[in-house]
Amino acid sequence: MHPSDKSRERDTGVWHARVFAGAYSIFGVPAPVRADRWFYAVTIILALVCLAIAALACLVINAATLPFGVFVEPVWRRNPRFRLLRLPGGLPLLVVASLILGLYTGYRHVLAFGPAMTFGGAAFTLVLGVVCFAAVIAFNEIRQRATRLR
Repeated sequence: MHPSDKSRERDTGVWHARVFAGAYSIFGVPAPVRADRWFYAVTIILALVCLAIAALACLVINAATLPFGVFVEPVWRRNPRFRLLRLPGGLPLLVVASLILGLYTGYRHVLAFGPAMTFGGAAFTLVLGVVCFAAVIAFNEIRQRATRLR
């Protein structure tokens, strides 16, 4: 870059310089020490748009996962990850929330369709599973006896 170009040195004390450096550090690349004003401004604007979309995505994901006891850390933090929230006794909130949601869903399903339709599907699936398991055992038994007869 020519010294007569309008360029600025990065000052790490201002907010836009931190955004500029953060736009590079997300990808593990060091930010350039000098950049012309156009490149600097476009980088800041696009980094802010990216952060706004990431914040919106973080809000949407947390709105869906927090009721189940899972917190999703924002991507702009170091090493973001999913955190499993726990009750004071150490029991994961996910277990309690899933149980409550399952019971509430079953209750609403019984109100809407009646107990026969609610428990009929579960009973049918259970019976079908037992029949299929028994069929596999019987098939293997018949196959073993058939090979012994030869």
